Amino acid sequence: MMNENVLTAFLALAETGSFQNAARAMGVSNASLSRYVGQAEDYTGFVLFHRSRNSSTLTRAGQEFLPIAQALREDLDRYATRVAGLRETGPGTLLVGCGPLTTRTLILPVLRAVRQVMPDLRFRILVSAYARPLDLLQAGEFDVFLGDLTYTPDAEDVEIMVMEKQEILFVAHRDHEIHQRGAQTMAGIFEYPFASPHLHKHWKATL
Repeated sequence: MMNENVLTAFLALAETGSFQNAARAMGVSNASLSRYVGQAEDYTGFVLFHRSRNSSTLTRAGQEFLPIAQALREDLDRYATRVAGLRETGPGTLLVGCGPLTTRTLILPVLRAVRQVMPDLRFRILVSAYARPLDLLQAGEFDVFLGDLTYTPDAEDVEIMVMEKQEILFVAHRDHEIHQRGAQTMAGIFEYPFASPHLHKHWKATL
């Protein structure tokens, strides 16, 4: 089977007629391109190009090989597209939708644990602030959505699992004035600027 770089080099040189331009298009040196073209000629058993100082043109054998090479290039591209599609949405791929706040704090730890049990399972994580997550879930955009319970009144045909509640810990420097105010409500805490390693930049700016 002809190496893909060899095939690409032949097609690039046939299109440009210039070793320099073909090498630039491939992102390789002129020497590498020349080596690839030589391998193409070894593979076919024919001289494929008339070489001159300023240009290179296809020989008769090169002209006859060109449509074969083009068809092979199309087959390779089609193969790559189908394999990429299989990796994205094929068997063994779990599509997970979530908001930006949950990705690092909830999704990643769970996925690490799942990979220990199912190492071959692939994940595709769709992170966005969905306006109607249940609509997208029901439409098959993802298999699982992790978010709040805003839209649960409309979720008649969706199984809902409520995660275990966890405490939120707010920590202030010992010299911070909030310690002088005693117990605080959530609204009182939000009067102060604060930071979180897991807080999305949108919410940091908003709060």
